[in-house]
Amino acid sequence: MQMKKFFSALLAVLLAFQVGLAAAAAPANSQTAQAPYSIQVIDGKLLFLRGGVAVREVALANSEIRLTRSQMGGIAVQVVEAPGQTRRFSLESQTTLAVSGQMSSLILTAQLPKQAQISLGEQSRVSLLNVNAPVQVSLHGQASNLRISDAGARVNAAQGSSVGKVSTVSRSAVNGVSAGKVSVVSSSSASSSDSSSDDRPSGGSSSSGSGSSGGSSTQSYSIERVEASNMRVKVTLNRATSRPLQKSAFAILCNGSGKDMTILEVSTQDNRVYDLRTTSYDDNTYFLSIQLPDGSLINKTFVTSLLGPEINSVEATRVDETTAQFSFASDTAGSLYYLVQKKASTRARTAFWNGSGEPTIAQVKQQGERVSIQQGANEVTVSQLVSGASYVIYFVAEDGEGNTTPLKYADIPATPAGGTQGDYKIEKIRAFSDMSGFFQEHNWFEVRLNKPTASPLSVSNFKVTCPAQSDSEVGRVTTEDNQTYMVYIKENTILKDKNTFTITVSFADGTTASGKIYLDFTEPELTGYTVKRTGATTAEVQFRSNKPGTLYWKVMDGNQVPWDTVEPKDPEQVVNGGETFALKATGNLLTIDVPEAGSDKLFFCCVPEDETGNRSSYYYYWEIPAEITDSGSNPDPAPGGDFEIVSIVPKLGSNGKYTLTVTFAKALSVIPYGDDVTVSGNGLNLNGSYDLAVNSTYDLTVIEIVLKTELDPGEYNLTIEMFGEDENGDIVPVGTAADTFTVGDEEVVASAKANQDEDAAGPEDEPVSDEANTPNNTPDDKAVADESNTPNDEAAADENSAPNDEAAADENSAPNDEAAADENSAPNDEAAADENNAPEDAIVPDESSTSDNETGSDENNAPEGETTPDEGNTAN
Repeated sequence: MQMKKFFSALLAVLLAFQVGLAAAAAPANSQTAQAPYSIQVIDGKLLFLRGGVAVREVALANSEIRLTRSQMGGIAVQVVEAPGQTRRFSLESQTTLAVSGQMSSLILTAQLPKQAQISLGEQSRVSLLNVNAPVQVSLHGQASNLRISDAGARVNAAQGSSVGKVSTVSRSAVNGVSAGKVSVVSSSSASSSDSSSDDRPSGGSSSSGSGSSGGSSTQSYSIERVEASNMRVKVTLNRATSRPLQKSAFAILCNGSGKDMTILEVSTQDNRVYDLRTTSYDDNTYFLSIQLPDGSLINKTFVTSLLGPEINSVEATRVDETTAQFSFASDTAGSLYYLVQKKASTRARTAFWNGSGEPTIAQVKQQGERVSIQQGANEVTVSQLVSGASYVIYFVAEDGEGNTTPLKYADIPATPAGGTQGDYKIEKIRAFSDMSGFFQEHNWFEVRLNKPTASPLSVSNFKVTCPAQSDSEVGRVTTEDNQTYMVYIKENTILKDKNTFTITVSFADGTTASGKIYLDFTEPELTGYTVKRTGATTAEVQFRSNKPGTLYWKVMDGNQVPWDTVEPKDPEQVVNGGETFALKATGNLLTIDVPEAGSDKLFFCCVPEDETGNRSSYYYYWEIPAEITDSGSNPDPAPGGDFEIVSIVPKLGSNGKYTLTVTFAKALSVIPYGDDVTVSGNGLNLNGSYDLAVNSTYDLTVIEIVLKTELDPGEYNLTIEMFGEDENGDIVPVGTAADTFTVGDEEVVASAKANQDEDAAGPEDEPVSDEANTPNNTPDDKAVADESNTPNDEAAADENSAPNDEAAADENSAPNDEAAADENSAPNDEAAADENNAPEDAIVPDESSTSDNETGSDENNAPEGETTPDEGNTAN
């Protein structure tokens, strides 16, 4: 009996739980059914969405969308499904519509109801927005051309939107667009040009991508990329123009309240990539317009950001069939995030990046690789490429304060560069400069080959080139061993630094070898210094350097240092007879011996010099305190207590940097920030977001510390300032955790975001899709997207398979879990054969014609996965 009661009680609980679930689910279904429609154009398809769920998908012959009036007084959507075949979908009485995606044209016909309100979202991109009705339009995305032919219309461009040229019959019809872009035309000319196409959608194909206007020749051109740097804008077209474009063909307008860019000079070497030199400009959103040789226009909107690192001298070179070298220069140290993707068709690329032809900065940072970069020249090796395939490397740079560049690009060619490669290779190039005089050799290079030449090479064997400088002729060449050559630039020629120079060496057998070097004639800069007296005869010096090299240092008495005057501090006083220290481009830590002071002051004096010999023209001098106030950067490990560190496990990543897994004896109530953590030892003092990052884990006793600087083998100190909550809930410091760890020859742990390709196996938990073997499988977030692969995290949608997580809809089956609407059911908003068959609340797009593969033949059909023409059915 007791057992029976137990099962009865259990059954009651289960029934109550099931009823609760049903009650909770019912409002959700009802809410979805009552949600208004929105539409999205993506990857050549029109999606009808309801409550954020795609309920119908229609293939498009072109991306021209027309909005007109439905028979119930609301909005109807009209599209061209195939050449000469138009379909129309009714939204019944709905008069508000959100539109997103990429369209060649969005035409608001004169038949739209006056109360209609159309909103174009932030992700909308329209080449032509044609407003022929007295309706309200809210624009949050991009419209290359805006035409308004009804004075009663009201188009509001929100802040952050992008609008190109505007022609309107009334200035009051448009708001939020600078006056310089707006042209007021007569109502007769506007109506004659716009009404001719108002009710007759085109049956041909139309272009998408960057905006365009004009004839068929315009559709064959588009702006692939726009990259803005300091007073320069690089524009890449999809193909070369028939002749070089002149400065007058370019215009850069500022969206919003900023000033337009002034273009000073335009240059190109191949008629495809154009370099625009401009005046200085502020960070803003800009609209680029280019007039092609046939008079047609193409345009694109881009965003500038000058706060992040300045990246230049970008070049991607295919080394061999599977490897490429990506080189660039940065004006500051920080991090580089990069994502390598095989070049795909426009259709596949659009699908992969959720409606955009390129990844976002967030996607590159999340899915790509991260490497530390230094000020000056940097180089990244990209491996596991597919032979014969070309790639695009997307990248963004970020400084230590989190300032990020806009998205940048570099093309990796499908094959190695031409030229005959022989047995000789350039192993190393060093640059030197001397600006002490006028009539002399100012610049020269040390070029080391992999092996000696049979006979000495001469001036005719060396060529020095740079795109930014034409006068880089070699004056003389010397060698002592036929392997290391000193290559001198002609007298009175000064090379422009902050540029990459290529040195090409030709040999007697007709082969060549080349190498690159980034010239930077600035000396290291030392900042953030701290001098601590750690004992009667010892002190500790901490500081940061922006470049690696050598630090000459000496402890000098106050009588030797003119510390209270502006008298020049001659660096030779320190270099001659001083000590040396290996300078790193990060936080540096130096322990010194302190002699007895001959006066009341002692100074730590130092002179930094980079790896190419650029030395400071003065010496730094920092006073050494007389009082012992700190025990230094090597505190004793905390013996037990709330902050005892149980273990520190260093793991070496594929990028050469360590990640420290730190386990505490007790769970942490507050996770420390990077500024709370210091790693010191072997000449390094790493602290803060420039040097490291702290990641929490699901286990509150464990944190991960990701280092951004390589560590030499040896012992290091880890110190963490700990925080907790007081009785008022405020975050307060509560103590210090400290311990030591050792790094040596650890096994490299492969990065979870290692270079991958669909033809190469990825990590076990991140399978890589193989386009040849599994075209319909969902790839991981880093798989290359092409026409056979689906976008990340979405199931493949084709004629034979259903969209992600939805049952396939074919001619014989209904949308998921909903009754099928047969051909005899009445339409939802058009004249029904029987008034009793027409639903009241089910908003179903109607059609004036249909394709062969759709169920039903007219407006009677519901969108796939949506309510059928029966008010008893609910949407999914």
